[in-house]
Amino acid sequence: MEVLGIVVIASVLIVGYRAWNKRRAYQGYLAKREDLEGHSPKEPWTILQHKDMEIYVKRERCHCGGKVYSRAEYPLEDYPHVRVLVCECVRCEEVIRLYFQREYLQ
Repeated sequence: MEVLGIVVIASVLIVGYRAWNKRRAYQGYLAKREDLEGHSPKEPWTILQHKDMEIYVKRERCHCGGKVYSRAEYPLEDYPHVRVLVCECVRCEEVIRLYFQREYLQ
């Protein structure tokens, strides 16, 4: 009976540690992602054609490593020259917003 208790406690600790470690990595990913070009309205990607947005979407990966696909697109009110492309991860369904400079669209 004591061995079973030790196994249960050990498994709970392992699961808790893995969840904590995963959460910590996700928080680090979010902090780094906002500093990257195209992930904030202050530093959008500049594109020449509307179809160039799909190139960036195909290149983008989620924190879990999954591919993303575009769901919606809309203009940003505070930055009228910026378009927002809302994407979603295929694997974990994380919503990712990508920002593109609209000044040079044809």
